[in-house]
Amino acid sequence: MQDKPDMLPKATQEDIDVLAKPDASQHESAWTTFRNLPKSHRWPYFYRHFFWPIIIGVVVLAAAIAFIVNMAVTPKGQGLGVAVIDLEESSQQMDGLEDGYEHYRQVNKDLVTFENDFYLDSSNHVSAGNSQETFDVQLSGGTLNTLISTKAGLESKDVRDYVEPLADVLTPHQLGVLRDRGAIVELPLGKDGAARQVALDLGKSDAWRQHADGGTDALLAFVNVQNKQYVRLFVDYLYGM
Repeated sequence: MQDKPDMLPKATQEDIDVLAKPDASQHESAWTTFRNLPKSHRWPYFYRHFFWPIIIGVVVLAAAIAFIVNMAVTPKGQGLGVAVIDLEESSQQMDGLEDGYEHYRQVNKDLVTFENDFYLDSSNHVSAGNSQETFDVQLSGGTLNTLISTKAGLESKDVRDYVEPLADVLTPHQLGVLRDRGAIVELPLGKDGAARQVALDLGKSDAWRQHADGGTDALLAFVNVQNKQYVRLFVDYLYGM
């Protein structure tokens, strides 16, 4: 049968009919369309519709996990803030002590500070070479949490009410080892003046004797400790635990 003169060829009409049909996949999800494609067409379709979104999602997820892990293992705000009060040790010697601690357990250096510009004035207050308010500001602001000083320094008016008992800061294991070594010192601090275990004898510390000028009367004490991790590591470093 021949096509009528006013009709399109049959093959052409069939092609037009196919093109005129609505796309059956236009209301399908991309995943459904992908599953219905022939195997030879799946990879180009996958690359176009899924590849880069998946890559971006993996990168974002990895960044989120890294951030969460970093927040979990990093001390929040306070690390180790040491104030050396009324001792003769130089900045170079304290730098050696600080470097030794920072390399002891690969701690975050941004959370470690050593200040050795403090001294006792004639009125038994702690002063600083650059500012009379430096010690008070750092102590009340939580920057300082560790003191190295003499018995007189820890009993001074600006310090005595802030020193914390060792049992509130250190672990039972640390306390046991330090007690066996005779490193725990009792002082009559606090408002009631009762003797408490509040300091450590740095004369029993090899790391201290290595960096200090034989300051065997130096004591270690703690104030305003908000994060105990770095403080405990400092004790481990000093006493070789």
